[in-house]
Amino acid sequence: MQRRLAALPLLILVMLACSIPGAAPTRTPVAADTVPFPPTTTTDPLPRPVEYQVCAGERMLALLVDPDLEADIRAGLDLFENDLCTAGYAVTENRTDFATPVEIRSYLASLYDQSAASLTGAILIGDQPHAYQYLYTVYANPNIPPREEEAISFQYYADLDGIFRASEGYTSLGGYEFSYDIHEGEVDWEIWIGVLPVFNANLGQTGLAINRYFAKNHAYRSGETDLPQGFLEISEHFVSSSAGDDSSYLAGMTSGEYAWTPLSSAPDARLYFDSFDAARTVDQGYADLAAGVADIAVLDAHGSPAASGRIDLRWVRTHGLRTVLLWSNGCSVGNLDVENNFLTTALYDEGSTVLIAKGTTNDSGGMGTNANGFFGHNLATGIASGLSLGEALLGHVNVPLRYPWSQDRELHFGTAVLLGDPTLVLRP
Repeated sequence: MQRRLAALPLLILVMLACSIPGAAPTRTPVAADTVPFPPTTTTDPLPRPVEYQVCAGERMLALLVDPDLEADIRAGLDLFENDLCTAGYAVTENRTDFATPVEIRSYLASLYDQSAASLTGAILIGDQPHAYQYLYTVYANPNIPPREEEAISFQYYADLDGIFRASEGYTSLGGYEFSYDIHEGEVDWEIWIGVLPVFNANLGQTGLAINRYFAKNHAYRSGETDLPQGFLEISEHFVSSSAGDDSSYLAGMTSGEYAWTPLSSAPDARLYFDSFDAARTVDQGYADLAAGVADIAVLDAHGSPAASGRIDLRWVRTHGLRTVLLWSNGCSVGNLDVENNFLTTALYDEGSTVLIAKGTTNDSGGMGTNANGFFGHNLATGIASGLSLGEALLGHVNVPLRYPWSQDRELHFGTAVLLGDPTLVLRP
């Protein structure tokens, strides 16, 4: 199925190396008191509306389902929706064949208003239109020339009342119809966005992959997992040349300014870099990742659509990724314009237990430091307190970034992509 893609641009000044929506489609938004649609049974099959409320609850969640996938994933989707209903969400399913990102954003904004702001997030399933932001990157190192590019932006769907527009004379680098270089107004996010993307540009493979995902998600929610609660971080950026470096790097990863405290400071946290005494190595960390020693894993390395540091697509398929939350700070690992990208493979591979995979869609890795601290600390604090990953992410994004990160807001937030199910609570 062919869809038009969209693009969003923004002026970015990087201090550290490394629209207005159109008219909403004609539809009636689901009201909070809508009677839930009864499930289809084999004895009394009922046609499902294109849009309906699956169940009631205090927090609303929207599932936007590619209609071409429904037949292949219906049973798994019913299971997933039942799990979400059990978790207390008011689930709305919509199988509209959205043609543009403007239509999706308009629909989500309408649903948010109709729900009295109880809509907390949306999961986009299958082939859905993308929006892009234009990024002009000026590096602190004068030897690195400025860079301009366009990147898929799910912020376009998360910020429902801000303004995305193209400035006068702007032309999309990629020729995208919906491309913007301005994001202004109320720029906080109203909702989080999760994505279950297309796999290998193949509808049949996508259906199989999503069904596997629903099955492992249900197993995790049902307590059928042997993964222990724990924290694993692997940094390829730290290469020690002395015993003093060993102590400094370990202290920094454990409880420093850029540590994932309180998870990283737990007694059983596993922190790896290539130490001077070889007592800990990056390769040992990746072996632990394949062995399943922790349910939260952070990868600090340079990235590309084909790899996160030393581990590439072949490594993932050969060794498997045994964790629940995989957070990669590598550039472009989640570039969904690349068919076989690292993040999608990490989520869908048959040997993977990953249920949430975080990355970026272009050359940006982290999410900055705000008034509450480093993004890893803020996320870890939220997770440790029992928030879902989606809630923890909103808690970081909606606190203004400190300087110099504030100069790079769109680079940090506009390029972030979260694959999988952000409703999951890892520390209940």
